[in-house]
Amino acid sequence: ERVMGFCTPDQHEEFVRQAPLFEQMLVNDGMSLTKLWFSVTQAEQRTRFTIRQVDPVRQWKLSPTDLASLDKWDAYTAAKEDMFA
Repeated sequence: ERVMGFCTPDQHEEFVRQAPLFEQMLVNDGMSLTKLWFSVTQAEQRTRFTIRQVDPVRQWKLSPTDLASLDKWDAYTAAKEDMFA
């Protein structure tokens, strides 16, 4: 996860190189592979996190990393655009 710095640039590059090869191996072995991408707006994400902060049933879904990621919306958007390029 490059945006939060959980991997080095070299590790990220290696993942981007290896992931499609691994996926192709699965398909070659007869598996059906379907990828889905779900996206929400920045406002919706903030709303969801706010609800999670105050709702005891949902608080478990929210971590300090989630909150820190809110300030990195532009970096996540750039990473998403790179991924789909």
